[in-house]
Amino acid sequence: IAEEIISIESNECMIVMKTFPGRAPGVAIMIDKQNASESLGTIAGDDTVLVIPRSTKNIKKTIEQIKTTLGIQ
Repeated sequence: IAEEIISIESNECMIVMKTFPGRAPGVAIMIDKQNASESLGTIAGDDTVLVIPRSTKNIKKTIEQIKTTLGIQ
């Protein structure tokens, strides 16, 4: 699924993932199904996934967990 991701960016509160058109819902499902998830949940559009982290103090940890789950190096 790593090939579906174009970019991952964040601010102090949220993570935004850009995907190829039509791929965001599948990516969001993969993130939502994680065990021991660092995210509360996701909202997916057509080509964008908004990830809401469990704690804003752990944004970097959340991004690393997402990358591991999706197979991104």
